Amino acid sequence: MNKKRKPIMKLLVFFIIVAILFGLYSIFFSEKVKNMGYYVSDSVELISYDDLKNHNVKDDNIDDLILSLSGKMSLDQIEKVSNKFNLGDVLSDAITHIKGENKKDYRLFVFDDLFINFEDDVTEKDIQDIQDKYGIKLTLESDYWKDEKIYVFDQPSGKVSSKDLVNMLKELTNESVIEYAQPSYLCSAYQLGKESGSSSAKGTYSNGVGIKRERPWKPNDPKYADQWNFKEIETELAWNKAKGDGVIVAVIDTGVSSSGEDLDSKRIVKGYNFVSKTTDATDDNGHGTHVAGTIAQTTNNGKGVAGIAPNAKIMPLKVLNKSGYGDITGIAEAIRWAADHGAHIINMSLGGGGKTQIMEDAIKYAQKKGVVVVAAAGNENRNRASYPAYYDGVVSVASYGPDGKRAFYSNYGDGVRISAPGGSDKAGKGDRGKILQETITGYQWYQGTSMASPHVAGVAALIRSAGVKKADDIIKILYESSKKVSSDDNNEFGAGKLNAKSAVMMAKGSSISSYPSETMSKKHRFVYIAGVIILLILFLIWYKKKKLMNKVYDLSFVPFILGIVLSTIGLVIPSMFTQNVFTSLLSSPIPRFDTILFGVRTPLFHSALIPIVFALFLSGGSNGLKSFIVSLSVGFASVLIVDSFILYSDIAFIPNILGTTIIDRVFLLLNALISMLLGMGVIKKAFVI
Repeated sequence: MNKKRKPIMKLLVFFIIVAILFGLYSIFFSEKVKNMGYYVSDSVELISYDDLKNHNVKDDNIDDLILSLSGKMSLDQIEKVSNKFNLGDVLSDAITHIKGENKKDYRLFVFDDLFINFEDDVTEKDIQDIQDKYGIKLTLESDYWKDEKIYVFDQPSGKVSSKDLVNMLKELTNESVIEYAQPSYLCSAYQLGKESGSSSAKGTYSNGVGIKRERPWKPNDPKYADQWNFKEIETELAWNKAKGDGVIVAVIDTGVSSSGEDLDSKRIVKGYNFVSKTTDATDDNGHGTHVAGTIAQTTNNGKGVAGIAPNAKIMPLKVLNKSGYGDITGIAEAIRWAADHGAHIINMSLGGGGKTQIMEDAIKYAQKKGVVVVAAAGNENRNRASYPAYYDGVVSVASYGPDGKRAFYSNYGDGVRISAPGGSDKAGKGDRGKILQETITGYQWYQGTSMASPHVAGVAALIRSAGVKKADDIIKILYESSKKVSSDDNNEFGAGKLNAKSAVMMAKGSSISSYPSETMSKKHRFVYIAGVIILLILFLIWYKKKKLMNKVYDLSFVPFILGIVLSTIGLVIPSMFTQNVFTSLLSSPIPRFDTILFGVRTPLFHSALIPIVFALFLSGGSNGLKSFIVSLSVGFASVLIVDSFILYSDIAFIPNILGTTIIDRVFLLLNALISMLLGMGVIKKAFVI
């Protein structure tokens, strides 16, 4: 090997070793780092609920504030929120810190308590030592957390800055007897337009249409004619074959009330109130009752409105207070409670805050018990679903209105997995473009991803009652049976628009095949191609400067183009072909195969590993093979860079930092560099295979 080539080889080998070690560490040895990563970030500020209350911020305003703070925010946006809610004193430290850091965007989260998850072998003495060392009082908030060794504590007395609080949580997590210490973020109901369109049900229809196999079943509820959303997802044809019998849907929300005229108390099974720690889960807000009604309202009783799965049962789990917000620990506890008490499906029309271990563990716990978890994608109108919808395996639901377009408030893009009617008063119908259901104050028109999510939960109940019992199969049917949207460049609709009729028909006899959790859009292909063109231009400039253009001229055209296509855009499969795993793989770039095969982005495909394997085994071959490896490597580099900065930067097994993906981005950029060096090395024949 030429001595001049040795430095490049050494540098490349060094980067490969670092990438492999980092990947192994992330997967097998970084539990502590992973747990710390949920909250530790220079771009995060924590706001105490106690501070808000001490400054006389009203509960209703706190609910609005939680939603106002969702997502990344610029300094100007934060100052506007501060002025709107008169939070100058509360946010002064945060604003000063942000100005000092001179960064473009930040995340602000409201938290209530803080919590610690101790290691399983912790002793009472260990717990007391932690209390003494940090001057905190630990409380076992409920017997439910006893086995999990999770204790809650209040923010230390006196004025404590967000930075000091984060450092304290970091120090606690570093303790050998502690698995993690995190804030208990406040979440809010994802609903807009709470008080519009009130009405009361008067008059009935005489006789309902009889159930016939060839005709749709129409209930006799007098306000059913106003439920455009049911017609949109074709529930009438689904009702001929399934109505939700034997299915329990847990509604984790503000509670559920049967005090109105429509919802029969027989539809409700035993629940729990995680706000007051009692068995009375009665709704005092209205949101939870509205959500429950969409899922399983008493139907064909000559009163009010209908529900999607009218024979299903509702398990009310109250985690949000009268003003519509609650903390992460209560929600996580409710998820486990639902899984332990017979729920088959969980609906969460709520969200806010960052990623936490306690919530992720609870969702995984429910999923392992065979529970389908459905959640609202969020109302922030941003290009990523919010938590808890963003967690792996959760059916994240975006919203659209009666015009079929994405609702103006609905989140879209990364993490959105399906869409359903959530209502929109900007779709030409005013309030009647929202979703009608019974609440604690009569019948109300609401809009939000909160209203879209229970549509999916209801159809999931229909699928289960039609005979499909496995959670994974139910989710696959939801995705595969959805109505595909021909042009969805921004992934506004996920797998498509919910369709109850197709879902039940598929559950009753059609085969189940895997459906990709993400699809390649024209926009994604354009961005990847733009990225690879820029890299190739830089590539050529560098080679011209080094007077190595003769090496470039030796490249074979067809293999070179093939490598670019396979690594950046995939093959375009005509719509006449059925979409399945095989066609989805063909129509996707190689770096995104993992999202189709596993449903998540992994270090296996989102790294330089595949180009390295090709180089090791094929770079000693013909010019055609070398040309293919060069373009494949440059294409991978393009995808990894674009994913890092623009599209998808969340990689499985790599720890997040309070909902941010800084470590993932570094990993992607490091592997992009390796891919580029690999392509350059192959051209220069730096490898001797």
